[in-house]
Amino acid sequence: MKKLIIFLSFIFIFSSCSDKNTQKNISRLYIYHCSESSVPFEEYEIDFFQREFTILVRGGFIGMTNEVTKDNPVIKSLSEEDINEFLSHAEEKGGTNWKKEYNNIAVEDGHQWGIVIAFTDGSKKEIKGSNAYPETWDAMNDAFEALTGENILHVRSDWLDNH
Repeated sequence: MKKLIIFLSFIFIFSSCSDKNTQKNISRLYIYHCSESSVPFEEYEIDFFQREFTILVRGGFIGMTNEVTKDNPVIKSLSEEDINEFLSHAEEKGGTNWKKEYNNIAVEDGHQWGIVIAFTDGSKKEIKGSNAYPETWDAMNDAFEALTGENILHVRSDWLDNH
């Protein structure tokens, strides 16, 4: 019963409240970052059924050697307590109603990102962006980092202001 409550809470957090068709059980999150060429240089997966966080690819940004690859991923266990804390933070910090796409066309290349939500029925919802972010990006960045111990959203939303 506790797992069901966790998954239903997570569905509320990452689904649009007005889109009743997407309010299904979530099985996994896939988070990626890529350059303008769309080749991912960082990839992560959070599997809520297996309670695992996996670093699939990290460090392969344009000419760099990957420090982690899909052939040799880093897998970390997540406790039920960590997952509950993440869901609580995500709800509290407003990780709801993210649009499907965020783009800042005034910036070439920069930071492209995406989050794919996989549901238990096999359907998926993708949220992506290019140098633009949802209003609650930084709050969710903190929640993801607390859950995984890693900065998986990669940048703060104001990173362009500092360049």
